[in-house]
Amino acid sequence: MRWNKRFKKIDVISPANLTASIGYTQTLAHNYSTEYNNLWRYNANVNYSFNTRPKNIQPFKKSKALKKPVFQIIRDFQYQSLSVEDDTEHTI
Repeated sequence: MRWNKRFKKIDVISPANLTASIGYTQTLAHNYSTEYNNLWRYNANVNYSFNTRPKNIQPFKKSKALKKPVFQIIRDFQYQSLSVEDDTEHTI
């Protein structure tokens, strides 16, 4: 399941942060000395992923001293704050 909704407020406890998967493998083998050698493996994963949205910071955007076109490149300078990312995986 996956929800692709964008929320204005970042919610730590949200169904969009969870993913789950289930699978299995089946191996069938035999030879002259072994009648059946069948192997089934089942696995399940539950993943939790949380990312914050970094804030875009433009320190010179509202500067009145840099309004001239010559200073356009300085006024357009911007950077983003650090984002926090947490990924947790559990295999059953």
